[in-house]
Amino acid sequence: MPGIYQPGQVVLVLNGRMAGHKALIVKKFTKNIDKNFQSILLLGIKRYPQQITRKMNTKKVFKKSRIKMFLKFFNKNHILPTRYQIYLTEIKGLRSLLPKNLDNLNQSKQKIKKSKNEECLLFKLGNIFTDAFFSGENKWFYKKLKF
Repeated sequence: MPGIYQPGQVVLVLNGRMAGHKALIVKKFTKNIDKNFQSILLLGIKRYPQQITRKMNTKKVFKKSRIKMFLKFFNKNHILPTRYQIYLTEIKGLRSLLPKNLDNLNQSKQKIKKSKNEECLLFKLGNIFTDAFFSGENKWFYKKLKF
């Protein structure tokens, strides 16, 4: 199945610190000479929005509905693809924030890791996903897995 790992595909992370979290595929890299596995760049939800009630004021609602993101490289064997897809073009402003020219695996890792504004980038991505959460589309993506 060569076409499973496409950009925008929703996946579940199986191993590591982010195990059980949902993520989107940003870019797929081919096998590297140094490493004998296929790497995939994922953009996922590190902290899901919490439940809100009618009693909460707007400040508390905003704080509880904040989303924290992660941008990480994963081995293809450590993720589980789902049948769902969220098109990255639908999420406004997402493509403009992500680094450009991510062709080579090592160069793209350096671009993301050594950039001084990585935390700022993740904060902006979190704001974009928070807006998408409030718009009400793809509600299943913003709920924590229970198993």
